[in-house]
Amino acid sequence: MMRNIVLAALAALVASCPLRAGNGSVVFKEDFPDGTYRENPAWTEANPNLPWTVGQDGGRFFVEPTGKIPWDSLRIAIPPLADGSFELQFDVRFRSEEVLGANRFYVILGNSEDNFRGYQLDIAQGTTNNGTLSRIGPDGSQPFAFISEKVTFPENTFVRVKWTRRVDGTMSVSIDGQEYFSATDTAYSHFDRLTIGSISPAQRSASGVAYTQAFADIVLAAPVE
Repeated sequence: MMRNIVLAALAALVASCPLRAGNGSVVFKEDFPDGTYRENPAWTEANPNLPWTVGQDGGRFFVEPTGKIPWDSLRIAIPPLADGSFELQFDVRFRSEEVLGANRFYVILGNSEDNFRGYQLDIAQGTTNNGTLSRIGPDGSQPFAFISEKVTFPENTFVRVKWTRRVDGTMSVSIDGQEYFSATDTAYSHFDRLTIGSISPAQRSASGVAYTQAFADIVLAAPVE
């Protein structure tokens, strides 16, 4: 009897504590457990006539675009990150190892109350300077940091990416546990929208598969010290 009471108390304590992922508490988490991105929570497609696909790989759900348009994205509202710090982690999978600047994914954290200004992370498959951090402002996208070495993603294999920004504006990007670059920028500090995107060339591989990228297990934590 006493043991059951203690276990119940511990369970209640765990339930009352916020989830944590590395730095900060989890403020947004998406692994598409119900097999859709249109509800619980609802994402918005760049083109409603070309909906993304929700699939499964090894028991996990993921989202992936059709590959019929070069630029495609999903956007969702997130709890406001008022101090500008965050730790965003997600798994990404490339359909092709083709080394192309147009074979890439991107992620944006922006502010809906300021014309979606914010920061964008781009990483392409295997090209020199294939990773960039950019400011999204009134004059469009302005890169301010690059990964100088090539980063090659294995075909059809999910790889963990972590993008961290601290209160002082210091940012770092790690891929499969290895940090590739860091930079500092303080232009923006409020974010309430998350965008995941895929850029793919018009052609397809010999097997007919589009050069797209899939996303899974998205976790956003804040604040980050």
